[in-house]
Parts: sequence; C-alpha cells; structure tokens
Amino acid sequence: MLNSFTPMFFSNAFTGKNEFWRYLFTIFIVAAASQLIGAIPLMIVISIKIMQGHTINPSNPMDFEALGIDPNLGLFLMIFTFITGLAALILCIKHLHKKKILSVLTGRKSFDWRRFFFAVFVWGCIMAVFTFGHSLLDPENYQLNYQPQLFWPMVAIAVLFLPFQTSFEEILFRGYLMQAFGIATRTRWIPLIITSVIFGAMHVTNPEVKEFGIGIALPQYIYFGFIFGLLVILDDGLELCLGVHAINNIFLSIFVTHKSSTLQTPAIFNVQEITPTIDFLELILGGVIFLFIVSYKYNFQNWRKVFDRI
Repeated sequence: MLNSFTPMFFSNAFTGKNEFWRYLFTIFIVAAASQLIGAIPLMIVISIKIMQGHTINPSNPMDFEALGIDPNLGLFLMIFTFITGLAALILCIKHLHKKKILSVLTGRKSFDWRRFFFAVFVWGCIMAVFTFGHSLLDPENYQLNYQPQLFWPMVAIAVLFLPFQTSFEEILFRGYLMQAFGIATRTRWIPLIITSVIFGAMHVTNPEVKEFGIGIALPQYIYFGFIFGLLVILDDGLELCLGVHAINNIFLSIFVTHKSSTLQTPAIFNVQEITPTIDFLELILGGVIFLFIVSYKYNFQNWRKVFDRI
C-alpha cells in the first residue's frame, strides 16, 4: 500500500498494467525502433559514402566530415533514431501498459512548462559562464569555426529536433524505468542508482569514452544521470531534468565542438584540447549549483524522501 507521503510521480507507477513481460517487451520494441528501424536512413547514407570511397573515422564513427556527409544531414539522421525510439516508447506506454503519457512525465495534473524553461535558463547560464571562463583563460584553445551556410541550418535542427533525443532518454530512464524499478523495489533510492548506472552504461560506446578512457568519462554520464534522477524524486516530475538535458545538448551543438564529440556540428568554436578531469569537476560544481538554485526556488525541504519506501 502507498503511504501518505508518496509523491504522485511514483504513485503513477502503479496505474495501468505492470506485468514484467510488458516492460521487457517494451524495451525490446524501443531498442528495435531506435537502433534498427530508426538507423536505416543513416546506414543507407553511410553505405553510399563508403561505396564512393569515403572511410569511417575509427576514433569517432560520428565524424560525418570524414565520411563526406553534410554535418547537418548527419546530425538530423542521428537524431531520427531517437525520434523513432521515442515514438515506440510512447505507443508502448499508452497501448501496452494502458497508462497516460503524463503519468510517466510528472506527478502534477499537467506538465509544468515554467519549470522546464526555468531549468533551460539556469543550466544554460551555468554552461555559458564556464565556457566564457575557459575562453578567457585559454583563448588559443578556442578556434573560430563559424560557417554561416552551415551554422544557421544546424541551429534550427538543434533547437527543433535535439529535444526529441534528450526527451527520449529522460522519459525512458527517469520516467519509465525509474517507475518500473520503483514498483519492483518499493524504494526511490534503488531506482535512482540503477537508472544512473544504466544511463552511464548506455553511453559507453560514445567517442568521448574511447578518447578519454572509461574511468573518467563514464562517471560523468553516471553523475549526470544521478542529478537527473534526484531532480525527479525531489521535484516529483521530469520537467527540470528535461530542461537541463535539452539545453545541455543544444548549447554544445551550437557553441562548442571537438574532434571526439558525439555531436559533430559546425559549432561556433572548435575546442582543440579537452581536459576531462576539469570538465568532470565543472560538471560536479555545475550540478551542485543547479540543485542549490532549484532547491531554493521550489522549496525542496524533505530530501529524506529519497530514502523513503513507496
């Protein structure tokens, strides 16, 4: 039985149909939709380019320039895999689990867009301050890469379509799977840990992990996932983490890129050298600052509920 102080987000988990096979089947369908069906257009384009004599960059398979693919076309085709995955996830939640989509997004009666855009603003400011500080301390590391004919179409793609990629990951991990593990364990902290680790593991093939090593790169993804999951528990919904994740990827796409980045875009600046330890420390600091701001803004008083049973 749900106790009286259970947030509605986790209460929503017990609605609809929740047999184990439904979760297993949903994961299979989502994986097939994103990694197989959604990847078909990208694989066709890559195959054509290989037949034309281009080669894949072994250190970064998402280096579209090496393949002779327009970077904006490559970006959109990569995002398309997440769009198909998101569509499959929504259909399974609605028709297989017989749940309302809102039930895996928030414990509120409606999605709080003000929270979403507040998170966009705050995290965007944090990233801007760190990036500006880096450019002042080490200006030679920032090579101007502004190409108007490529840049502005990329901005449109990033703003309009990257939120589908970030929303897919957040709804899958912080919505669907956190609720699933909540049902299985009757806890909040165990789903928080499990989904954070899985979120990190799902990024193990990213070129950043290969370039900088699993020991420094993987913990960054796990930490990011942990912050997102903590926000869901404390704020009873995905609005804040959806906002942070969206602006994080949009900001990186528009302003900075480097040779090992998953998001190979014609950004304004091309960073020559990355120091992963400093990036990790900044991520930790940025996460703490963001938590402090939203905790004050939305009055997060009962942090102990992270360890309460449901």
